[in-house]
Amino acid sequence: MLCGALIVAGALCANHGVAGEDESRTLFAEGRKLRMAGNCPDAIVAFRRAHEAWPEGLGSLRNIAECQQELGLLASARRSWWSLRREVLRLQQEKYAGWVEDAERAHAALEERVPRLTVVVRGAPVEHFAVEIDGEALEPGLLGVAVEQDIGTHAVVVTRGSEVLARREITLAAGDQQEATFAIEP
Repeated sequence: MLCGALIVAGALCANHGVAGEDESRTLFAEGRKLRMAGNCPDAIVAFRRAHEAWPEGLGSLRNIAECQQELGLLASARRSWWSLRREVLRLQQEKYAGWVEDAERAHAALEERVPRLTVVVRGAPVEHFAVEIDGEALEPGLLGVAVEQDIGTHAVVVTRGSEVLARREITLAAGDQQEATFAIEP
């Protein structure tokens, strides 16, 4: 009885892998169609869903990086190229030969064009406030560090609990190095 249950469970797992791959191929095709039509924002969504359905299909990651680059999301593209590199190295599959080098070249080519934002908060110990950039928490260890950001306007907010202590909009262009300095009460 137990042996039969294990065989059925194994068959279900094998079919799930095929189903994930089939779903991924459908989503990937949808993403390519959207990308060819010039709709990279929606293509990125389709490629992400394709990658979630079948993580071994790395063409989705490559297309995400290329779309982000086309949209001028240079920091995001750089992160995506590096993620692709890591995944190719992890999988070690012949069909991805040369992709590590492609990802490294693309990552390096964006280096000087990616804007960076440094957030500095003075006047209080780090445990007395939190910083968010565009609604995402900035890790305390990244205060005072130039962090890659995409081109565009970014909202930097310093909070203490639910209280907003300071807020600033910072607009970054390609290659910018800007600092947002805040002075708060201890």
